[in-house]
Amino acid sequence: MDYEKFLGENSSIIENLSQRELLLFPRDDFTEISVSPLERTVMPSLSVREVTDAKWLLTQEALAFYTAPHRVELEGRCSLDIIREGFLFLVPETSLLDNFKSMKKRYCVLRKDEDGKVLLEMRKSQFAALTHPPMIVQQAALSTSKKGRNVLEVSGSGAERRSWVLAADSDSDLPRWLIEIDRALAGDCKGYLFSYNEGSPDMNMEVS
Repeated sequence: MDYEKFLGENSSIIENLSQRELLLFPRDDFTEISVSPLERTVMPSLSVREVTDAKWLLTQEALAFYTAPHRVELEGRCSLDIIREGFLFLVPETSLLDNFKSMKKRYCVLRKDEDGKVLLEMRKSQFAALTHPPMIVQQAALSTSKKGRNVLEVSGSGAERRSWVLAADSDSDLPRWLIEIDRALAGDCKGYLFSYNEGSPDMNMEVS
């Protein structure tokens, strides 16, 4: 079954489901960590000859692993793509004074491009086309209406100087969006690589 094709063909049905949020899936974001034993044996139990004389390749690789020099490596990469995503309500700025009846539900994606710019995309559903050009986010702030409804005001940069007013089903979601936006705007890390060798700590950082 093609999971993404199924969601795309049935997006209108899924949007009307009461538990549609259960179908959201996280983007792949893995970090590979290889950790050797914390302590080495005082007297090696195997010699190099025993490794080379092993008949099976699997045996050779296993013996080579256990006789290799002590080394701890951490290799990872900061996410350049999706930072946060989910459904929010787009509130017309003229309705900010407590009239939320004209709100439009949109699937919002906060991401970072290769140039380090923070972008906010908006779609009618998770797999639909963009309803607006992506906004280059300059700043964001929380505000409260007269009736106590929390909204997130996102301002863009560039010639248009657009701004979006966003609301959520739960008021606790908006501070999380604000935190992620502030973190993305404050940091410009694109990648890192750390290595540590026994006896001589050597930490290197590569930024690409």
